[in-house]
Amino acid sequence: MLIKGSYETAAASYGGNVDFLKTSLSSEGCLPVAEHHTLIIDVSAGYGSGTLPYQEQFEIGGTDFLLGYPLPGYHRRGFVGASELGASATYRWMMTEYQLNAVKAVYLVLSGGAANVWNARDDMSLQGLRKGASIGLHADTLIGPVRFNFGAGEDRRYLVYFSAGFDF
Repeated sequence: MLIKGSYETAAASYGGNVDFLKTSLSSEGCLPVAEHHTLIIDVSAGYGSGTLPYQEQFEIGGTDFLLGYPLPGYHRRGFVGASELGASATYRWMMTEYQLNAVKAVYLVLSGGAANVWNARDDMSLQGLRKGASIGLHADTLIGPVRFNFGAGEDRRYLVYFSAGFDF
């Protein structure tokens, strides 16, 4: 299990031109269900107060953690706000393993989650969470991970995601 927390503050007394406070806590746990089958659970919460600049706000959307909390069926950084809640479950099955240099393994990945961001802490609620799910094929390759996902969000939102190589 991985647990991460952060605390950030900015103030005019530090030499800046904005005043804000930002805290976050996230956790990820991986549970081997059987050989080649893994369940991954993620939860995340964050709170910001004061004049939180746009680039410091929490963001949700997309299928990876590169920019914010992932939520399939929505664009990466599709929603931003001063506070955030999110939870997801991912099932990953290693369908086949190769002894090749180009491809090492191929996975079927099913994911579902709920998350949202709010500008006011009082507006935060479990009923306000946006929901999304995805199905994808992933591979460990010579150039790094290759991922192809089909995501579905609320209100008939559908997106196809493709990435090759490592995230930076």
